[in-house]
Amino acid sequence: MIKRLLANWDWLSTILIAAVILRFWNLHAPSNIVFDEFHYVPAAKILVGVDPHPGMKAWFAYPLIVKSPDINFSHPPLGKFIIGAGIKLFGDRGIGWRFFSAIFGTLSLIVFFVLALELFKDRFLANLATFFLSFDFMHVVQSRIAMLDVFLVFFVLVTVLALVKLAAAPQRKLWAVLAALSMALAVSSKYNAVLYILAGYGVFWILSSQPWRQKAIYLGSIGIGAFALYSLWAIYYHPFGYSYAEWLRYHLAVSRETLGPLKFHGYGSSPFEWLFNSKPILYHFNRAGSKVSVIYALGHPVIWLAGLLGSFVLFAEYRAKHRKTDLILMIWFLMSYVPLIFVLWRRQGFLYHMLPAVPVICLIVARSLTILTKKRAVIYSFCAAVVLGAVIGFPIMTGAPMPEKLYGLFVK
Repeated sequence: MIKRLLANWDWLSTILIAAVILRFWNLHAPSNIVFDEFHYVPAAKILVGVDPHPGMKAWFAYPLIVKSPDINFSHPPLGKFIIGAGIKLFGDRGIGWRFFSAIFGTLSLIVFFVLALELFKDRFLANLATFFLSFDFMHVVQSRIAMLDVFLVFFVLVTVLALVKLAAAPQRKLWAVLAALSMALAVSSKYNAVLYILAGYGVFWILSSQPWRQKAIYLGSIGIGAFALYSLWAIYYHPFGYSYAEWLRYHLAVSRETLGPLKFHGYGSSPFEWLFNSKPILYHFNRAGSKVSVIYALGHPVIWLAGLLGSFVLFAEYRAKHRKTDLILMIWFLMSYVPLIFVLWRRQGFLYHMLPAVPVICLIVARSLTILTKKRAVIYSFCAAVVLGAVIGFPIMTGAPMPEKLYGLFVK
């Protein structure tokens, strides 16, 4: 009876219910702007007309930057327009700032499930990987804060899904159009989306059975299409005094400014530290009487450590059986992670830059578990450890008030 019940239970629905609770519960808190919301919420309010543009006098030495309609010029406007839409709907308060982050965080789980199912044709594995992603600390926290990274992850996942579908059915050109559109939207959210999109290119190249020239034509065409779609932003910038050529040069000016040396940041870290969660980021801290409220950005320790160990299992499995899907997971992870090492070689990064690699970490964990054991009881025991970690970490993911003594356990 129990086995039959487990076999027919709609696990995806249960996972999504838990995910929605984690991402929407007490979303209005904290009531103040935290961490990098300081950059994006004011910019969002200006872009959607809630606040007036203050001018960019401090950037008078940069003629192309000084007239930017977006005071947070170091990132494209799309994510801030999405944040601004929430402010328009719910007002200039916590729920307004963060509403669409929670929406996109939840939607990314659905896209991820479909992608995992498309890759492995295994509903149990897809459910398992989605379960891990729904409880990952970093994914939960970034879905509850008005930053740009969760929008980036959503559009990158859509891009990879479209490329996987295109590899399976190259005659369905609609998938190529979706890949180009989602690619343009990803870059419109954050410029470093280009690094993560390369992983999607790698997945397509491995999966597609077409000749290499045909693959190159497809990927080149999609890239050109994505650039053409992204260039539509020039229409928005035109009334602010930009010609198309100036708008292109504006990107070069922004790149020179943002890729230069950074001032030391206490939470800055290198990609070599990320996998080990060695430098979590404190987004919020508040003490009220004997209660403390905090939000930390870090990965789920159980999932991330298992992902590191699982990569060795996956490598051994690929050497033994040469399954394309196992190679895809390794390539996807490396192409999401290694480029950042070179980009940030002389600069600081932050642990949340690991977020776009978290979905593939969850896939690696799910796949390595199914390789190591066919016993569902063992796998469910690992899932219980993940849930226990989420229960323990609930206060530091959601900012729920807790006794100061309990907080002392986390900081130790």
